[in-house]
Amino acid sequence: MEQFELFSIDKFKCNSEAKYYLNIIEGEWHPQDLNDSPLKFILSTSDDSDYICKYINTEHKQLTLYNKNNSSIVIEIFIPNDNKILLTIMNTEALGTSPRMTFIKHK
Repeated sequence: MEQFELFSIDKFKCNSEAKYYLNIIEGEWHPQDLNDSPLKFILSTSDDSDYICKYINTEHKQLTLYNKNNSSIVIEIFIPNDNKILLTIMNTEALGTSPRMTFIKHK
């Protein structure tokens, strides 16, 4: 997952409902049950970001992020609570989808 350790998300091109959830996921997340590098989500300007939030399901607390440079890369993030996320990375042009991985935020 080394190419997916830093997620820079456009904080301006999203709706107000998404901003609440983007603020929750901002920061460093550590893999649960794996000895791997943490993920880091940062909110950036449009020029500095790689991802944009194109879809939000507030009922299920799920965000869908699209890579601005490669539209085939899609990231789904489910937020069961403020300290835990479930992440799936998909490549829509290939047959590959990562397993759903659980990450914990350390305080």
